[in-house]
Amino acid sequence: MAKPAGLEYYLLECWNQYADLPDALLLYVDRIKTREEWEKLGFTFEFNKYGQIRKLKIENRYFSFIQASQSNPLEKEAIRTGKRLTSNPLHIAMLLERGCSPSEFVHAIKTEEE
Repeated sequence: MAKPAGLEYYLLECWNQYADLPDALLLYVDRIKTREEWEKLGFTFEFNKYGQIRKLKIENRYFSFIQASQSNPLEKEAIRTGKRLTSNPLHIAMLLERGCSPSEFVHAIKTEEE
């Protein structure tokens, strides 16, 4: 059963698979977009009989869309700016090693000088 597309926002969650993240997902992981925006990028939303979004299987790994809310200040900031909502410093470090920029994250990254 499909839910209608609307202005619901979804975070692409990689379930702590940052070290093995497929290159095709690197640009999108931990970002929040509307369902329509995700679908324009080629992602599909499949719902089970309980209305829950099924996990995505990409390159033998599973990923999920998690509904985000503008009532959460950090999620609202990620929606507004298009930045990643990665909070774990280890995960941020892994994404930085993969070529992401510190400016891509909502969460401030502390440097040794601070």
